[in-house]
Amino acid sequence: MSTKTQTHFTADEAADYLRVSRREIDRCTRTTEPLDYIPSAAVGEKRTKRLFRRVDLDAWIERHMEDAS
Repeated sequence: MSTKTQTHFTADEAADYLRVSRREIDRCTRTTEPLDYIPSAAVGEKRTKRLFRRVDLDAWIERHMEDAS
């Protein structure tokens, strides 16, 4: 699926989309810093996989673009 039409991403896909490391994605799901936080949903039988919404990833990009200005 093309990232242009994709609405949900795995942690690895989210890392690729944001061009950050998987470790950074994991950190952003646990942080209390509003600028860095990325909400996600735990899924799977043991709820160990995470899914990220495209709108949340795009919002993260926007917050970091504003912060860099």
